[in-house]
Amino acid sequence: MQYFVWGIDGPDSKAQRIAVMERHWEFIARYDDRLIARGPVLDSSDTQKVLGSIHIVELGDADAAHTFAYDEPFAVEGVFAEIVMMPFRLELGRTQFVFEGTPGHPRFFVHCPAASGVDAVPDDVASAHEDYCRKFDPHFVCRGSLLTDDGAWAGRAFFIEMPDRAAVEEFLADDPCAIAGLHDAPRIHRWTMGGAANIKAAGLMK
Repeated sequence: MQYFVWGIDGPDSKAQRIAVMERHWEFIARYDDRLIARGPVLDSSDTQKVLGSIHIVELGDADAAHTFAYDEPFAVEGVFAEIVMMPFRLELGRTQFVFEGTPGHPRFFVHCPAASGVDAVPDDVASAHEDYCRKFDPHFVCRGSLLTDDGAWAGRAFFIEMPDRAAVEEFLADDPCAIAGLHDAPRIHRWTMGGAANIKAAGLMK
């Protein structure tokens, strides 16, 4: 099964995050062959400020996902104020590790929770959504559905590279799921791909 794990940093956690970063990388390295996407959520007004960490990973079951989420050093050392863990269904035929981006274009994490009372996507809307997203696949680092523990649809997560936030907003507005009223208001965050090389290149250990 695939799982989405989002650790949301507590206030004033920067020093602690930096102190355990190497241990975090060592822990995640155990899962390298099962990772689909990874990276820090950034403050939109100051992209040197980390607000949390996201990992999407293939694991055997909910117990394995719990171990991944709560034995990870950021979680153990209290960097996170909250951990969101949900089953995930990848809707892109590749992982972030083969993504070829455009230099200078920012990346975004978009959380689109399901609207109140919505727990499934009608077949016609799902088909239209997939056709629509395929047009943007060169821009996607990762995309897929968020699910409840019992498998009901709970919204979507997009990890997308665009020229700017306005382009992301335009993409979201024309999504058939949004037009059909299936999404609650999307939350758009800055994001970048994780891993030691990417984090050091971005200067996020300062």
